[in-house]
Amino acid sequence: IPLGNIWNGLIPHLIYYMNILETSPSSRSAYDVDVINLVKFLKKDFPKALIAVTGHSLGGGVAIIAGARLKVPAIAFSGPNARLSFMKFNVTIEDLDKYPVNVIPERDPFPMTDDKSLITENIRCRAKDTDADVVCHEITRSACELMYTCGSENRPPIKECHEKYDFPLPNRIDKGRVNA
Repeated sequence: IPLGNIWNGLIPHLIYYMNILETSPSSRSAYDVDVINLVKFLKKDFPKALIAVTGHSLGGGVAIIAGARLKVPAIAFSGPNARLSFMKFNVTIEDLDKYPVNVIPERDPFPMTDDKSLITENIRCRAKDTDADVVCHEITRSACELMYTCGSENRPPIKECHEKYDFPLPNRIDKGRVNA
């Protein structure tokens, strides 16, 4: 956007007020309500338990919002970010920068719908350049990338990694890390 820095300050307010105009509070559908209610229930009944939320794609967006709103850890995979739309979701930038992490494969178009928060883990997408960018959104592909990059705790990666996504066959497993 030309003069992007000027617009970035206005966009959250525009999103917030457009949301008010397009929906009344009674008809507003909030995907995060059930998740938030469940987390509140679990925190009340199991106060010493570590509770975290996670999701992929739209579910990742819900995890980001729920984590920030309830101040619990959240892991999103390819979730739409909420940094510009934070006012719509009644969360703060500080909480978006503290509680959720969004794992984003390169070339995945869906997380690009909003600005990234501070805690973002960028991972590779080993899809061919001729493949559409949307293939980088697949959760199984992301799981394969994480297993090959971070290790798989002495377990071989799932067979789809090699069969479907052309990851190399592992030669051996050495100290929890797959060596291809």
